[in-house]
Amino acid sequence: MPTRHQITRHDCVEGWSAIGKWSGVPLKLLLDLAGLKDGARYIVFHCADDMRGTPYYESIDLIDALHPQTILAWALNDMALPVPNGAPLRLRVERMLGYKHAKYLM
Repeated sequence: MPTRHQITRHDCVEGWSAIGKWSGVPLKLLLDLAGLKDGARYIVFHCADDMRGTPYYESIDLIDALHPQTILAWALNDMALPVPNGAPLRLRVERMLGYKHAKYLM
């Protein structure tokens, strides 16, 4: 699949930010291949980590899911994505704050 590279700033709701180069496949390409149900308006991502025994998940609307900068990233700064940053696969939704960028996707 085609890879998209983008240098963006990650803004966390905790008040910090960092700039990095993310590489991954545009989510739109995967959704086009998978097909969406008629009337679908949101995408839900399930993660390998859990919050007090409940599997963590995040959701975004289709407007953000289909945006060209929304990717499933496997690399950060030209290196394989490290576990603390969400390896093996992390959602990047550049139009949203960091808490929407789900890590450890399943």
